[in-house]
Amino acid sequence: MLLALLAAMSHAQEVGAIIRPEVAIDLASDREGEDTVEAWTRVRAFARGDAGEGRWFLEVRAAHLVLVGDNVEGAWEASVGESGWSGDLGKVDLKIGNLVERWGKLDLLSQVDVINGRDLRAGPLTPQELQRLPAPMLVLGMGASPVRAELVVVPFSSADRFEILGTDWSVVRQNMLEDYLAEASGWEGQSSFLLANTFSNLSDAMADLDPSFRRGLNAASNQSQMPQSLVYNGDVLGRLAFDIDGLDAAVMGGNMRNRVRMSNLNPTLAQFLKDGRLPDLDEVEALQDGSALITAEWPRTWVAGGEFSTLVGPIGVRGEGVYKSHQVVNKRWFTATTTPFVGTGIGLDYVHGSTFVLMTEVAYERMLDAPNRTLIEARESLQIAAGARLISLQDRLEVQLGGVYHVQFQEYFFRPTASYRASDAWKLEMGAILLGGNTPAAWTLPTALTYGGGTGAYFSENDAITFAVSWIQ
Repeated sequence: MLLALLAAMSHAQEVGAIIRPEVAIDLASDREGEDTVEAWTRVRAFARGDAGEGRWFLEVRAAHLVLVGDNVEGAWEASVGESGWSGDLGKVDLKIGNLVERWGKLDLLSQVDVINGRDLRAGPLTPQELQRLPAPMLVLGMGASPVRAELVVVPFSSADRFEILGTDWSVVRQNMLEDYLAEASGWEGQSSFLLANTFSNLSDAMADLDPSFRRGLNAASNQSQMPQSLVYNGDVLGRLAFDIDGLDAAVMGGNMRNRVRMSNLNPTLAQFLKDGRLPDLDEVEALQDGSALITAEWPRTWVAGGEFSTLVGPIGVRGEGVYKSHQVVNKRWFTATTTPFVGTGIGLDYVHGSTFVLMTEVAYERMLDAPNRTLIEARESLQIAAGARLISLQDRLEVQLGGVYHVQFQEYFFRPTASYRASDAWKLEMGAILLGGNTPAAWTLPTALTYGGGTGAYFSENDAITFAVSWIQ
Protein backbone atom coordinates (compact mmCIF):
# COMPACT_ATOMS: atom_id res chain seq x y z
CA MET A 1 0.00 0.00 0.00
CA LEU A 2 2.78 2.43 0.88
CA LEU A 3 4.48 1.74 -2.46
CA ALA A 4 1.21 2.45 -4.27
CA LEU A 5 0.86 5.76 -2.45
CA LEU A 6 4.42 6.74 -3.28
CA ALA A 7 3.78 5.90 -6.92
CA ALA A 8 0.66 8.10 -6.90
CA MET A 9 2.72 10.98 -5.51
CA SER A 10 4.77 11.02 -8.71
CA HIS A 11 1.65 12.25 -10.56
CA ALA A 12 0.63 14.82 -7.94
CA GLN A 13 0.21 18.52 -8.57
CA GLU A 14 1.50 19.37 -5.08
CA VAL A 15 4.22 17.41 -3.28
CA GLY A 16 5.97 18.06 0.04
CA ALA A 17 7.93 16.34 2.77
CA ILE A 18 9.12 16.89 6.33
CA ILE A 19 11.96 15.04 8.04
CA ARG A 20 12.31 15.83 11.74
CA PRO A 21 14.81 14.10 14.06
CA GLU A 22 14.28 14.96 17.75
CA VAL A 23 16.35 13.89 20.74
CA ALA A 24 15.24 14.03 24.40
CA ILE A 25 18.02 13.80 27.00
CA ASP A 26 17.20 13.02 30.63
CA LEU A 27 19.87 14.78 32.68
CA ALA A 28 18.92 13.18 36.04
CA SER A 29 19.43 9.56 37.08
CA ASP A 30 16.09 8.99 38.85
CA ARG A 31 15.76 5.22 38.78
CA GLU A 32 17.39 2.01 37.60
CA GLY A 33 16.66 0.98 34.03
CA GLU A 34 15.32 4.31 32.72
CA ASP A 35 16.14 5.49 29.22
CA THR A 36 18.48 8.46 29.38
CA VAL A 37 18.15 9.25 25.65
CA GLU A 38 15.07 8.91 23.46
CA ALA A 39 15.35 9.84 19.79
CA TRP A 40 12.51 9.97 17.24
CA THR A 41 13.09 10.61 13.55
CA ARG A 42 9.72 11.30 11.95
CA VAL A 43 9.22 11.42 8.19
CA ARG A 44 6.10 12.68 6.42
CA ALA A 45 5.52 12.89 2.67
CA PHE A 46 2.47 14.66 1.18
CA ALA A 47 0.83 14.83 -2.23
CA ARG A 48 -2.38 16.43 -3.54
CA GLY A 49 -4.10 16.63 -6.89
CA ASP A 50 -7.40 17.15 -8.69
CA ALA A 51 -9.76 14.24 -9.23
CA GLY A 52 -13.17 14.72 -10.82
CA GLU A 53 -15.24 17.20 -8.80
CA GLY A 54 -12.84 17.12 -5.89
CA ARG A 55 -9.29 16.68 -4.67
CA TRP A 56 -7.32 13.65 -3.62
CA PHE A 57 -4.70 13.81 -0.88
CA LEU A 58 -2.08 11.34 0.31
CA GLU A 59 0.27 11.21 3.26
CA VAL A 60 2.88 8.59 4.07
CA ARG A 61 4.43 8.50 7.54
CA ALA A 62 7.50 6.74 8.89
CA ALA A 63 9.30 6.92 12.21
CA HIS A 64 12.54 5.58 13.61
CA LEU A 65 12.93 5.25 17.38
CA VAL A 66 16.14 4.85 19.38
CA LEU A 67 16.12 4.25 23.15
CA VAL A 68 19.35 4.37 25.15
CA GLY A 69 19.27 2.96 28.68
CA ASP A 70 20.51 -0.32 30.10
CA ASN A 71 20.38 -1.44 26.46
CA VAL A 72 20.23 0.32 23.10
CA GLU A 73 17.30 -0.50 20.87
CA GLY A 74 15.96 0.84 17.60
CA ALA A 75 12.82 0.28 15.58
CA TRP A 76 11.19 1.44 12.35
CA GLU A 77 7.51 1.80 11.62
CA ALA A 78 5.54 3.07 8.63
CA SER A 79 1.89 4.00 8.22
CA VAL A 80 -0.60 5.83 6.05
CA GLY A 81 -1.38 9.33 7.31
CA GLU A 82 -4.35 11.46 6.30
CA SER A 83 -5.24 10.19 2.84
CA GLY A 84 -8.41 10.15 0.79
CA TRP A 85 -10.71 12.20 -1.44
CA SER A 86 -12.94 15.18 -0.80
CA GLY A 87 -15.37 16.87 -3.13
CA ASP A 88 -18.97 17.63 -4.10
CA LEU A 89 -21.62 15.07 -4.94
CA GLY A 90 -24.54 17.18 -6.03
CA LYS A 91 -26.11 18.82 -2.98
CA VAL A 92 -23.79 17.12 -0.52
CA ASP A 93 -20.03 17.07 -0.05
CA LEU A 94 -18.06 13.99 0.88
CA LYS A 95 -14.69 13.35 2.48
CA ILE A 96 -13.63 9.72 2.62
CA GLY A 97 -10.41 7.93 3.47
CA ASN A 98 -7.98 7.59 6.36
CA LEU A 99 -8.89 10.80 8.17
CA VAL A 100 -8.60 12.95 11.28
CA GLU A 101 -11.88 14.64 12.22
CA ARG A 102 -11.40 17.16 15.02
CA TRP A 103 -14.28 18.43 17.13
CA GLY A 104 -14.04 21.13 19.77
CA LYS A 105 -12.60 24.62 20.18
CA LEU A 106 -10.05 24.05 22.97
CA ASP A 107 -6.45 23.18 22.12
CA LEU A 108 -4.94 21.76 25.34
CA LEU A 109 -7.99 20.71 27.39
CA SER A 110 -10.51 19.66 24.74
CA GLN A 111 -13.58 17.76 25.94
CA VAL A 112 -15.36 16.88 22.67
CA ASP A 113 -12.37 15.90 20.52
CA VAL A 114 -13.37 12.23 20.80
CA ILE A 115 -13.40 10.72 17.31
CA ASN A 116 -9.78 9.72 16.62
CA GLY A 117 -7.64 7.63 18.92
CA ARG A 118 -4.49 9.16 20.43
CA ASP A 119 -0.83 8.20 20.11
CA LEU A 120 0.41 8.30 23.71
CA ARG A 121 3.52 6.13 23.31
CA ALA A 122 6.01 9.00 23.55
CA GLY A 123 4.07 11.33 25.84
CA PRO A 124 4.72 15.02 24.99
CA LEU A 125 7.46 14.04 22.54
CA THR A 126 4.75 13.32 19.98
CA PRO A 127 4.13 16.54 17.99
CA GLN A 128 0.61 17.90 18.44
CA GLU A 129 -0.27 17.40 14.77
CA LEU A 130 0.58 13.69 15.06
CA GLN A 131 -1.18 12.93 18.35
CA ARG A 132 -4.48 12.02 16.67
CA LEU A 133 -4.38 8.68 14.83
CA PRO A 134 -6.01 8.77 11.38
CA ALA A 135 -8.78 6.20 10.97
CA PRO A 136 -10.88 4.99 8.02
CA MET A 137 -14.04 7.12 7.97
CA LEU A 138 -16.37 9.14 5.82
CA VAL A 139 -17.72 12.60 6.53
CA LEU A 140 -20.89 13.55 4.66
CA GLY A 141 -21.84 17.24 4.79
CA MET A 142 -24.82 19.27 3.66
CA GLY A 143 -25.38 23.00 3.69
CA ALA A 144 -23.14 25.98 4.31
CA SER A 145 -23.33 29.18 6.34
CA PRO A 146 -25.37 29.80 8.44
CA VAL A 147 -26.33 26.13 9.04
CA ARG A 148 -24.39 23.00 8.15
CA ALA A 149 -25.05 19.35 8.99
CA GLU A 150 -22.42 16.59 9.02
CA LEU A 151 -22.59 12.82 9.40
CA VAL A 152 -19.42 11.00 10.51
CA VAL A 153 -19.17 7.23 10.06
CA VAL A 154 -16.16 5.35 11.43
CA PRO A 155 -16.80 1.79 10.19
CA PHE A 156 -14.07 -0.04 12.11
CA SER A 157 -13.08 0.01 15.76
CA SER A 158 -10.04 2.12 16.67
CA ALA A 159 -8.16 2.74 19.91
CA ASP A 160 -5.57 4.84 21.68
CA ARG A 161 -1.99 3.61 21.35
CA PHE A 162 0.15 3.50 24.46
CA GLU A 163 2.97 1.42 25.88
CA ILE A 164 2.04 -1.15 28.52
CA LEU A 165 5.51 -2.32 29.47
CA GLY A 166 9.16 -1.37 29.62
CA THR A 167 9.61 2.29 28.56
CA ASP A 168 9.78 5.68 30.27
CA TRP A 169 6.21 6.44 29.10
CA SER A 170 4.66 3.01 29.71
CA VAL A 171 2.16 2.13 32.44
CA VAL A 172 4.53 -0.52 33.85
CA ARG A 173 8.02 0.99 33.88
CA GLN A 174 11.35 -0.75 33.32
CA ASN A 175 12.20 -3.49 35.86
CA MET A 176 8.86 -3.19 37.70
CA LEU A 177 7.43 -6.51 36.52
CA GLU A 178 10.60 -8.58 36.78
CA ASP A 179 11.34 -7.26 40.30
CA TYR A 180 7.79 -8.04 41.37
CA LEU A 181 7.96 -11.59 39.99
CA ALA A 182 11.27 -12.13 41.81
CA GLU A 183 9.63 -10.94 45.02
CA ALA A 184 6.58 -13.19 44.42
CA SER A 185 8.85 -16.24 44.20
CA GLY A 186 9.52 -15.78 47.92
CA TRP A 187 5.90 -15.44 49.01
CA GLU A 188 4.47 -17.94 51.47
CA GLY A 189 1.61 -20.29 50.66
CA GLN A 190 0.90 -23.99 50.20
CA SER A 191 1.56 -23.74 46.46
CA SER A 192 5.01 -22.17 46.90
CA PHE A 193 6.73 -25.46 46.05
CA LEU A 194 4.83 -25.39 42.71
CA LEU A 195 5.00 -21.70 41.82
CA ALA A 196 8.17 -20.28 43.39
CA ASN A 197 10.48 -21.53 40.63
CA THR A 198 7.94 -20.53 37.98
CA PHE A 199 7.90 -16.94 39.19
CA SER A 200 11.69 -16.88 39.48
CA ASN A 201 12.07 -18.14 35.92
CA LEU A 202 9.50 -15.64 34.67
CA SER A 203 11.45 -12.85 36.36
CA ASP A 204 14.64 -13.93 34.61
CA ALA A 205 12.80 -14.21 31.28
CA MET A 206 11.35 -10.71 31.63
CA ALA A 207 14.77 -9.29 32.48
CA ASP A 208 16.18 -10.86 29.28
CA LEU A 209 13.15 -9.97 27.13
CA ASP A 210 14.12 -9.03 23.59
CA PRO A 211 13.09 -5.42 22.84
CA SER A 212 11.34 -6.42 19.61
CA PHE A 213 9.28 -9.01 21.50
CA ARG A 214 8.36 -6.39 24.11
CA ARG A 215 7.23 -3.99 21.38
CA GLY A 216 5.14 -6.75 19.82
CA LEU A 217 3.63 -7.52 23.22
CA ASN A 218 2.72 -3.85 23.69
CA ALA A 219 1.13 -3.71 20.22
CA ALA A 220 -0.86 -6.89 20.86
CA SER A 221 -2.04 -5.59 24.23
CA ASN A 222 -3.35 -2.41 22.60
CA GLN A 223 -5.56 -4.53 20.32
CA SER A 224 -6.52 -7.23 22.85
CA GLN A 225 -10.08 -8.46 22.27
CA MET A 226 -10.91 -5.47 20.07
CA PRO A 227 -14.08 -6.14 18.05
CA GLN A 228 -13.58 -7.38 14.53
CA SER A 229 -13.34 -4.79 11.74
CA LEU A 230 -16.96 -5.10 10.68
CA VAL A 231 -19.18 -2.14 9.91
CA TYR A 232 -21.70 -2.85 12.68
CA ASN A 233 -18.85 -2.49 15.20
CA GLY A 234 -18.13 1.06 14.07
CA ASP A 235 -19.25 4.53 15.19
CA VAL A 236 -21.95 6.84 13.88
CA LEU A 237 -21.94 10.49 14.93
CA GLY A 238 -23.48 13.74 13.74
CA ARG A 239 -22.79 17.46 14.02
CA LEU A 240 -24.98 20.50 13.39
CA ALA A 241 -23.03 23.77 13.03
CA PHE A 242 -24.28 27.37 13.11
CA ASP A 243 -22.55 30.59 12.05
CA ILE A 244 -24.76 33.51 13.05
CA ASP A 245 -23.77 37.12 13.73
CA GLY A 246 -20.16 36.36 14.67
CA LEU A 247 -21.04 33.30 16.77
CA ASP A 248 -19.64 30.00 15.55
CA ALA A 249 -21.43 27.19 17.42
CA ALA A 250 -22.26 23.52 17.02
CA VAL A 251 -23.99 20.63 18.73
CA MET A 252 -22.90 17.06 18.19
CA GLY A 253 -23.57 13.53 19.35
CA GLY A 254 -23.73 9.87 18.48
CA ASN A 255 -22.81 6.37 19.54
CA MET A 256 -19.22 5.19 19.55
CA ARG A 257 -16.86 2.71 21.13
CA ASN A 258 -14.48 3.79 23.90
CA ARG A 259 -10.94 4.31 22.65
CA VAL A 260 -9.61 2.78 25.90
CA ARG A 261 -10.03 -0.88 26.79
CA MET A 262 -11.78 -1.93 30.02
CA SER A 263 -9.63 -4.72 31.52
CA ASN A 264 -10.37 -6.66 34.71
CA LEU A 265 -8.08 -9.05 36.52
CA ASN A 266 -9.69 -12.17 38.02
CA PRO A 267 -10.86 -11.03 41.52
CA THR A 268 -9.33 -14.08 43.23
CA LEU A 269 -5.96 -13.50 41.58
CA ALA A 270 -6.16 -9.78 42.37
CA GLN A 271 -6.67 -10.60 46.04
CA PHE A 272 -3.48 -12.71 46.10
CA LEU A 273 -1.57 -9.74 44.66
CA LYS A 274 -3.01 -7.45 47.33
CA ASP A 275 -2.20 -9.92 50.14
CA GLY A 276 1.30 -10.68 48.83
CA ARG A 277 0.89 -14.44 49.18
CA LEU A 278 0.68 -17.53 46.98
CA PRO A 279 -2.63 -19.44 46.88
CA ASP A 280 -3.34 -22.58 48.87
CA LEU A 281 -3.80 -25.78 46.86
CA ASP A 282 -7.60 -25.61 46.91
CA GLU A 283 -7.39 -21.97 45.77
CA VAL A 284 -5.20 -23.04 42.83
CA GLU A 285 -7.96 -25.42 41.78
CA ALA A 286 -10.48 -22.58 42.07
CA LEU A 287 -8.38 -20.49 39.69
CA GLN A 288 -8.57 -23.34 37.17
CA ASP A 289 -12.38 -23.43 37.08
CA GLY A 290 -12.48 -21.96 33.58
CA SER A 291 -12.81 -18.31 34.53
CA ALA A 292 -10.55 -16.01 32.54
CA LEU A 293 -7.58 -14.57 34.40
CA ILE A 294 -8.07 -11.26 32.54
CA THR A 295 -11.19 -10.07 30.73
CA ALA A 296 -11.16 -7.19 28.25
CA GLU A 297 -14.06 -5.23 26.77
CA TRP A 298 -14.44 -2.14 24.60
CA PRO A 299 -17.72 -0.63 25.88
CA ARG A 300 -19.88 1.57 23.70
CA THR A 301 -20.98 5.00 24.86
CA TRP A 302 -23.46 7.65 23.87
CA VAL A 303 -21.86 11.06 23.38
CA ALA A 304 -23.52 14.49 23.36
CA GLY A 305 -21.73 17.81 23.27
CA GLY A 306 -21.55 21.39 22.12
CA GLU A 307 -18.99 24.04 21.23
CA PHE A 308 -18.82 27.75 20.44
CA SER A 309 -16.40 30.54 19.60
CA THR A 310 -16.80 34.29 19.25
CA LEU A 311 -15.01 37.59 19.66
CA VAL A 312 -15.57 40.00 22.55
CA GLY A 313 -13.61 43.08 21.56
CA PRO A 314 -10.00 41.95 21.01
CA ILE A 315 -10.50 38.73 23.01
CA GLY A 316 -11.45 35.42 21.43
CA VAL A 317 -13.78 33.34 23.59
CA ARG A 318 -14.06 29.58 23.05
CA GLY A 319 -16.00 26.95 24.94
CA GLU A 320 -17.18 23.36 24.77
CA GLY A 321 -18.80 20.63 26.84
CA VAL A 322 -19.52 16.91 26.59
CA TYR A 323 -21.56 14.13 28.18
CA LYS A 324 -20.61 10.44 27.86
CA SER A 325 -22.90 7.70 29.12
CA HIS A 326 -20.16 5.05 29.63
CA GLN A 327 -16.59 6.30 29.91
CA VAL A 328 -13.98 3.74 30.93
CA VAL A 329 -12.34 4.51 34.26
CA ASN A 330 -9.38 2.47 35.55
CA LYS A 331 -9.43 1.29 39.15
CA ARG A 332 -6.63 -0.10 41.24
CA TRP A 333 -5.11 -3.57 40.94
CA PHE A 334 -5.74 -3.83 37.21
CA THR A 335 -9.51 -3.47 37.27
CA ALA A 336 -11.83 -1.06 35.50
CA THR A 337 -15.45 -0.03 35.10
CA THR A 338 -17.49 2.60 33.27
CA THR A 339 -19.12 5.75 34.56
CA PRO A 340 -21.24 8.57 33.15
CA PHE A 341 -18.99 11.56 32.57
CA VAL A 342 -19.40 15.30 32.01
CA GLY A 343 -16.74 17.78 31.04
CA THR A 344 -16.75 21.45 30.15
CA GLY A 345 -14.12 24.05 29.35
CA ILE A 346 -13.61 27.63 28.28
CA GLY A 347 -10.71 29.40 26.62
CA LEU A 348 -9.64 33.02 26.09
CA ASP A 349 -7.25 34.25 23.38
CA TYR A 350 -5.48 37.49 22.68
CA VAL A 351 -3.85 37.89 19.25
CA HIS A 352 -1.60 40.82 18.33
CA GLY A 353 -1.11 40.78 14.60
CA SER A 354 0.87 37.76 13.42
CA THR A 355 3.61 38.05 16.04
CA PHE A 356 2.05 37.38 19.45
CA VAL A 357 -0.63 35.03 20.78
CA LEU A 358 -1.64 34.60 24.43
CA MET A 359 -4.19 31.99 25.47
CA THR A 360 -5.59 30.37 28.61
CA GLU A 361 -8.01 27.47 29.09
CA VAL A 362 -9.87 26.09 32.10
CA ALA A 363 -11.61 22.69 32.11
CA TYR A 364 -13.78 20.97 34.70
CA GLU A 365 -14.52 17.24 34.51
CA ARG A 366 -16.62 15.00 36.72
CA MET A 367 -17.37 11.28 36.85
CA LEU A 368 -21.02 10.99 37.86
CA ASP A 369 -20.80 7.45 39.28
CA ALA A 370 -17.10 6.87 39.83
CA PRO A 371 -15.64 4.12 42.06
CA ASN A 372 -14.01 5.18 45.31
CA ARG A 373 -10.43 4.25 44.37
CA THR A 374 -9.45 5.14 40.81
CA LEU A 375 -6.05 4.95 39.14
CA ILE A 376 -4.43 8.16 37.83
CA GLU A 377 -7.88 9.73 37.63
CA ALA A 378 -9.98 11.91 39.90
CA ARG A 379 -13.71 11.85 40.62
CA GLU A 380 -13.70 15.55 39.73
CA SER A 381 -10.95 17.49 38.06
CA LEU A 382 -10.11 21.15 37.53
CA GLN A 383 -7.26 21.92 35.14
CA ILE A 384 -5.79 25.24 34.07
CA ALA A 385 -3.73 25.62 30.91
CA ALA A 386 -1.88 28.59 29.49
CA GLY A 387 0.25 29.24 26.44
CA ALA A 388 1.99 31.99 24.54
CA ARG A 389 3.69 32.27 21.16
CA LEU A 390 6.04 35.05 20.08
CA ILE A 391 7.34 35.36 16.52
CA SER A 392 10.20 37.72 15.71
CA LEU A 393 13.19 38.34 13.41
CA GLN A 394 11.06 38.47 10.27
CA ASP A 395 9.18 35.29 11.20
CA ARG A 396 12.39 33.30 11.69
CA LEU A 397 12.41 33.08 15.50
CA GLU A 398 9.46 31.49 17.31
CA VAL A 399 9.20 31.01 21.08
CA GLN A 400 6.35 28.99 22.57
CA LEU A 401 5.47 28.48 26.23
CA GLY A 402 2.74 26.09 27.29
CA GLY A 403 1.71 24.22 30.39
CA VAL A 404 -1.12 22.61 32.37
CA TYR A 405 -1.75 22.63 36.13
CA HIS A 406 -4.04 20.04 37.75
CA VAL A 407 -5.64 21.53 40.87
CA GLN A 408 -6.76 18.31 42.61
CA PHE A 409 -3.45 16.50 42.16
CA GLN A 410 -1.36 19.69 42.53
CA GLU A 411 0.82 18.70 39.60
CA TYR A 412 2.05 20.37 36.44
CA PHE A 413 3.28 19.81 32.91
CA PHE A 414 5.35 22.51 31.20
CA ARG A 415 6.69 22.43 27.62
CA PRO A 416 8.73 25.48 26.50
CA THR A 417 10.25 25.47 23.00
CA ALA A 418 12.19 27.83 20.77
CA SER A 419 12.82 27.46 17.05
CA TYR A 420 14.83 29.32 14.45
CA ARG A 421 14.11 29.10 10.71
CA ALA A 422 17.63 29.18 9.30
CA SER A 423 16.32 28.97 5.73
CA ASP A 424 13.20 27.99 3.86
CA ALA A 425 14.20 24.34 4.19
CA TRP A 426 15.82 24.16 7.63
CA LYS A 427 14.45 24.82 11.11
CA LEU A 428 16.35 24.35 14.39
CA GLU A 429 14.50 23.70 17.64
CA MET A 430 15.23 23.22 21.31
CA GLY A 431 13.00 22.85 24.35
CA ALA A 432 12.29 21.06 27.59
CA ILE A 433 9.81 18.69 29.18
CA LEU A 434 9.06 19.47 32.83
CA LEU A 435 6.63 17.41 34.93
CA GLY A 436 6.00 17.17 38.66
CA GLY A 437 3.56 16.94 41.51
CA ASN A 438 3.09 16.23 45.21
CA THR A 439 2.76 12.45 44.75
CA PRO A 440 6.08 10.61 44.31
CA ALA A 441 6.48 8.68 41.07
CA ALA A 442 5.72 4.95 41.26
CA TRP A 443 8.81 2.81 41.89
CA THR A 444 7.32 -0.69 42.15
CA LEU A 445 4.50 -2.59 40.47
CA PRO A 446 2.20 -2.45 43.55
CA THR A 447 2.61 1.34 43.77
CA ALA A 448 1.92 1.59 40.02
CA LEU A 449 -1.27 -0.49 40.41
CA THR A 450 -2.49 1.57 43.39
CA TYR A 451 -1.25 5.01 42.36
CA GLY A 452 -3.11 7.92 43.90
CA GLY A 453 -1.75 10.79 41.82
CA GLY A 454 -2.10 11.91 38.22
CA THR A 455 -0.09 11.50 35.07
CA GLY A 456 2.13 14.54 35.68
CA ALA A 457 3.48 13.11 38.93
CA TYR A 458 3.51 9.52 37.63
CA PHE A 459 5.88 10.49 34.81
CA SER A 460 7.73 13.17 36.78
CA GLU A 461 11.04 11.31 36.38
CA ASN A 462 10.91 11.99 32.63
CA ASP A 463 12.09 15.62 32.75
CA ALA A 464 14.32 16.21 29.74
CA ILE A 465 15.80 18.75 27.38
CA THR A 466 15.02 18.33 23.69
CA PHE A 467 16.74 19.18 20.41
CA ALA A 468 15.27 18.87 16.92
CA VAL A 469 16.10 19.70 13.32
CA SER A 470 13.43 19.88 10.61
CA TRP A 471 13.98 19.65 6.85
CA ILE A 472 10.92 21.01 5.08
CA GLN A 473 10.39 20.72 1.36
